[in-house]
Amino acid sequence: MEDIANKRVTASSTGVPGMGKEEALAVEELLRANPGMKRIEAIAEVKRSAATITGNKADDIRSRIDLFDNSNTKIDAALDTLNRHALSAGLAGRVTRMGERVGNIFGSNDTDREQFMRDIKYLQTLAPQLLTDRHGRPLSSEAGSISDIIGGLSLGDTTANTIRALEEVKRLYAKMREDNTKRLGGTWTPAPASSAPAAPASGGSWRSAPLVQ
Repeated sequence: MEDIANKRVTASSTGVPGMGKEEALAVEELLRANPGMKRIEAIAEVKRSAATITGNKADDIRSRIDLFDNSNTKIDAALDTLNRHALSAGLAGRVTRMGERVGNIFGSNDTDREQFMRDIKYLQTLAPQLLTDRHGRPLSSEAGSISDIIGGLSLGDTTANTIRALEEVKRLYAKMREDNTKRLGGTWTPAPASSAPAAPASGGSWRSAPLVQ
């Protein structure tokens, strides 16, 4: 019976009826962290933990997870555009292109330039929503770093720095998304205060270590 129940759960994208995608992911996370745990036990644990979250709070977390997904989609689009234009001069010319200002690598392609800036503007507009609570308090130790990086994105920066900045934001967003998924499933535990990274100084570490050409 256990095997049959497991097959039914894994065959469904949401795990069990009435369980959303994020809760199903929390079940998988719990199983990975506890190899000896049965799937039915993990589902029960996640449901029990999720029941302690108010409906409004759960909706807020789900909305935040969707925004992380949307932001990372924009980051992927921006990175694809930058890499495509950097490679347009061939592998030999890519090194030179990476040192050029972002505003210059688009050449006469105003369509790509404008779309890139729309994606960056979207990220900058959405960042405060993702990084702070309704009272303006940072939601994680990564918030200061992300805010600093996103706020510094512009057409005047080098292509190399911009690519590196976007990749760093994507990495940090993925970490925050994972934490929110765990919160929704009731499996999240805060990191010890001593292990929390300090927010970077103005300009960010990604700027203070320029790419060597």
